[in-house]
Amino acid sequence: MRQALLSLLIFRRVLTALTTALLASLLVFLALEGTPGNAAALGSGGEGNDFDPDMIRRREAQFGLDLPAPIRYLSWIASVFRGDLGQSIQFRMPVADLLVERAPVTLGLAAMAVVLSVSGGLLLGWLAARFRRADGTVVGVTALFSALPGYALGTLAIAIFAVRLGWFPSFGAGVGQVERLHHLLLPAIVLGLGGLPLIARITRSSLKEELAKPHSLMAQARGAASGSLLRRHASPGAWPTIAAISGLEIAGLLGGAAVTETVFGLPGWGELMVSSVGTKDFAVVQALLLVSLAAYVVVNLLLDLHRIVRQRRYGADASSVGIAGGVTRAGGYLGAGQPGSSPLRRDWVTVAAIAILIGFCLLAITGPLLAPYDPLLPELRLPYAPPGAEHLLGTDAVGRDVLSRTIAATRLSLLLPIAVVLLSSLVGTVVGVVAAWRGGWLDTVLARGIDVLLAFPGLLIAILVVARLGPGTVAPVLAVAVGAVGHIAVLIRAATHQVLGQQSMTAYRLQGFGGGWLAARRASRHLLPLISTQAITNVGSSLLWLAGLSFLGLGLQPPDADWGLLLRDGREAAMQGIWWPAVAPTLSLVLFVLAIHRVGEKLRERLL
Repeated sequence: MRQALLSLLIFRRVLTALTTALLASLLVFLALEGTPGNAAALGSGGEGNDFDPDMIRRREAQFGLDLPAPIRYLSWIASVFRGDLGQSIQFRMPVADLLVERAPVTLGLAAMAVVLSVSGGLLLGWLAARFRRADGTVVGVTALFSALPGYALGTLAIAIFAVRLGWFPSFGAGVGQVERLHHLLLPAIVLGLGGLPLIARITRSSLKEELAKPHSLMAQARGAASGSLLRRHASPGAWPTIAAISGLEIAGLLGGAAVTETVFGLPGWGELMVSSVGTKDFAVVQALLLVSLAAYVVVNLLLDLHRIVRQRRYGADASSVGIAGGVTRAGGYLGAGQPGSSPLRRDWVTVAAIAILIGFCLLAITGPLLAPYDPLLPELRLPYAPPGAEHLLGTDAVGRDVLSRTIAATRLSLLLPIAVVLLSSLVGTVVGVVAAWRGGWLDTVLARGIDVLLAFPGLLIAILVVARLGPGTVAPVLAVAVGAVGHIAVLIRAATHQVLGQQSMTAYRLQGFGGGWLAARRASRHLLPLISTQAITNVGSSLLWLAGLSFLGLGLQPPDADWGLLLRDGREAAMQGIWWPAVAPTLSLVLFVLAIHRVGEKLRERLL
């Protein structure tokens, strides 16, 4: 019987994966079809007669681009089931061979990053739970690295460790195993530090939560040592949530690897995805999407199997695992707050965070009046002038004052994330509430759509939207909002299910109140604090995403600028060992994200 249930679970997971992959591939195909440009010309390889009409027609016939769009899509589906991923228009070689050729770079980078992020996250989380004195240090370190995006950290790492100190190469993947390991070590550290903070925080909170449960308190009363208490009593209950978060972090490495590979000039899958969307190389993009979906599905299947094994060993209590379970156990969507929280007037860290946010807002409003120089005016006699009395933070490649450019970029750096949060919160909340409230087939359909969004690498969504609409102001906002809708919808859907399952809600139903009344009057009182606190926290993550798109050249374009565009200029300077153009935008990003996350966490403690 158990074997049959396990087989059924695997079958359902594989069937869901195939459905998700089919829908995702269709969306990618439609998105690429809607992007401007001719694929035969864009992927021509740079020949002198690229735009010769006869050459383009021959190339369209060679790759089947002259066929109707539905025929091309169905032909690709049939080829995939035969094990043929198609031909790359840009590189003119089989896609499978292209992926195999670039696999060592991405897989080696990802493997090294996974070892660092998982081992480091588990160690820091364990230290925070084991030693009270280490708790504050771990919280501060993880908060700092969670606010420091990989493209900013990579830029500074190149300037310091590669160019200035000469410890690591600054570009390329190297030749041979030893040289490649040397080339990938610094990028792997940068990529691994991006996933380490979340694993460390989840490990810390899960272990502390288990230590507060009755069985742990009983063991402590019997004289159990701290190390034994963590190992024997806290770890078994905390591990499912830790494993779920770690698994999803591993599955999402493709998007992070794309940015890291771009920063360090590594010829891997991530860099290939960015270039292939620009050239409308449909077969390559679809193949990389299938790889990402396969990783997502395999990780979720392993987590399901792990949950079943734990249920057999520990009983039904082991079933409440996963992201939603971890969030609920860590404080609950519907809790009554933290009565032990210190008053705001004694919490100097939060007061400082609020002051920082107010300062950035004032800077966004009055920035043009405070900038000491015209941020757009070049001064060619002072390229890369170091910080000094005349230019406090130095100048860039064409002599523009770095401080003035950073101040001027503050306005769009703050306005665009707010627009993302408003749009994604509205759509995600409506989808989540409707799915949970109506239930049935509508819940199933919406949940499947959410799965498709979550299975997409966030960077791929952004690239497709920007490729369709073009870089600028609107496209990055829509791109980041679309990527955030799935996560918000999952959170709101789980919270709404929890609200509708309360005994008081059942009593309302028995009194004859309709579903609309329940959703509007009762559920809103519990959901609004969750929505508002989540929205505040999402401002920081949206800022990092938007800055990342600008860093990749997919966001704002001159003369408009945000901190990510300044960091893009800073990377070019870092390759020459010039560090100061990247410092001001990096500090601005870190300070704002740290401050907004601190305020969001305090609001969560008091409202939820």
